[in-house]
Amino acid sequence: MSSEFTKRWALKWAEGVLLGFGRNRIELNRTLRMLRKAKELGVKDDELLSIIEIIESSPVYLPSMTQEEKKLKFKQIRDALKR
Repeated sequence: MSSEFTKRWALKWAEGVLLGFGRNRIELNRTLRMLRKAKELGVKDDELLSIIEIIESSPVYLPSMTQEEKKLKFKQIRDALKR
């Protein structure tokens, strides 16, 4: 398995984890552990922050939430990634 494939897979997995967190299906601590694992597989903090930005700004992701609600929800994740 190539490292490029692994990284692409980890990016999609991280996106799914973040969406699960946004839908309240995955708690914060578990989300952070899963994102740490994605980082071990080659995903960078700025890539995770980009995914969060896309989720927050796009009405396609989490359509039942306003942009402000999304920003509040993902603030915890942003803060944890900046540490």
